[in-house]
Amino acid sequence: MTDEELQRRLNNHEDNWTERKLENEPRARIRKTLVAFANSVPSGESAILFIGVQDDGTPLGVKNPDQMQKNVREWAEDCYPPIRYTSRVTKVDEKDIVAVIIKADPDNRPHFAGPSYVRTGSESIKATEQQYDELITARNSKARDILRAKQNGEPVVVIRYLSGFGNHNMRAILGECVVGDCSPTLAVFHPRIGEPFAAEYSQLRLTKMPDGKQLKVESDF
Repeated sequence: MTDEELQRRLNNHEDNWTERKLENEPRARIRKTLVAFANSVPSGESAILFIGVQDDGTPLGVKNPDQMQKNVREWAEDCYPPIRYTSRVTKVDEKDIVAVIIKADPDNRPHFAGPSYVRTGSESIKATEQQYDELITARNSKARDILRAKQNGEPVVVIRYLSGFGNHNMRAILGECVVGDCSPTLAVFHPRIGEPFAAEYSQLRLTKMPDGKQLKVESDF
């Protein structure tokens, strides 16, 4: 991320993935923000915590940017799993600002520093039981794709092979289904007609429909 990009993010109004804190912000609040960003930032985006800036964007700076970066490293490493990030020192009005940049790392979610936090709007809040389960679920690559379809409200095409993937004569095409519950072990699909169907992720094979967009879920159960 370039200095110009950091400056643009700093000057913009605070959004879901940008937050500003003063140098004397309590350690617990810094860690809370780091955990919430790490648990919530989408793939392809970056969350940035600026330290040494007022809420309105006024830069006050930090007295010792090297020490502040060491503090951030300790706080990030104290989380479980440790939060991966990069940090930069940028000057604004001749004042040193520490920028902590966090990218999506779904294979290591969820992170904890006490309670688990997620991002809702411009706030860091405690994860609900459902959100916690979804964070755990998202560590499975298959579950992550199914969960993404659920969160985006996108139906998936489900095909069941009643006697294994190789037997195309024994299959039931459920067609477009709405994704229901996604637990750490299985997903539930609701067809337009008929009863819901549940399967463990190990029983599923995921590909894309010919349009390259819609998710196709095949099951050998």
